[in-house]
Amino acid sequence: MTTSELTFYSGTKDKKVKMLSRGDVLDPLIAKFGERFRTYRSEWEKAGLGEGYLPEFPLFLDVEPEYKCNLRCVTCPHQDATKSPQYIKDRMSPEIFRKICEEGKRYGLPAISVSNNNEGLMEKYLTDYIEIAAENGVMDIFVGTNATLLTPELSEKLLTTSLTRLLVSIDAATPETYSIVRKSDKFELVVNNTRNFIEFRNRQGKSLPLVRVAMVQTSLNLHEAEQFTEMWTDVADIISLQRYIPFLGDSNVEDYLIPRGREKSDFKVCSPLWQRMTIRANGDVIACCHLANKLKVGNVLETSIHEIWHGEEMAYLRKTHLAGDYAKIPICKSCID
Repeated sequence: MTTSELTFYSGTKDKKVKMLSRGDVLDPLIAKFGERFRTYRSEWEKAGLGEGYLPEFPLFLDVEPEYKCNLRCVTCPHQDATKSPQYIKDRMSPEIFRKICEEGKRYGLPAISVSNNNEGLMEKYLTDYIEIAAENGVMDIFVGTNATLLTPELSEKLLTTSLTRLLVSIDAATPETYSIVRKSDKFELVVNNTRNFIEFRNRQGKSLPLVRVAMVQTSLNLHEAEQFTEMWTDVADIISLQRYIPFLGDSNVEDYLIPRGREKSDFKVCSPLWQRMTIRANGDVIACCHLANKLKVGNVLETSIHEIWHGEEMAYLRKTHLAGDYAKIPICKSCID
């Protein structure tokens, strides 16, 4: 298959995430979960229009069980390790994660990521998190990884779980660019680990978990976007090309990683405010998925997710965006502009 034969769609209304796949990549999930999954995707699309439709409960929870990563990528606050303003030393216990999923079950939570701004394969209780989510009726279960730790043994283990999506961040098509962007010499290892995982899955006659490979496009790797797409066209289920968002969340800081001449988005409402929330290892709830984690709106150890979702802080953010005043919120301005 050539790249021109791939199905293209925007992963987000603002087109900051663009996806390429072979046909309808969600077919395996629809086959497994049926009408409930179709309803979820319909709700997702409706909530993402930026017209004010609010589901009763988040459709997706980004959970960060532990703030930890083994790489120091230039696009990420993890490059400063424990000195990062986002750093917290907490680790979420399976009991707290279960509490989150049990509340989600009461409202039919359809999707969850058991890793957010962290390396998913470093999580001590990773398989526990996955199965706790599945036991509580979550359909679509994500894990994000840089694939450096995706050994054959771990791959086989993950394929016995209820995981439905493995999101692999690579950001380069050559070892040279990978070493600059990811500050690592493990490009070949990452590529081989990812390919091997897909081969293991296919040999077992499985279509899940879906494997998505991603490139966050910056001034350092934009020239390899086409090459990246070509190298994964007949391998990965989804190829994701993502717009770089300055991870500091400060619109007053000039970021050299933003490609010159990049067009501004013409969609000025943050769809995730109506679709999802982030929960950190210490229970803090962040209004969106921005890496800066600046918009704290509550804590699940003190207040229910449902109350936070319908609380004053979230209502203010949504009202401000609908009024076109997103620039009043510095982190929103840095993301949308």
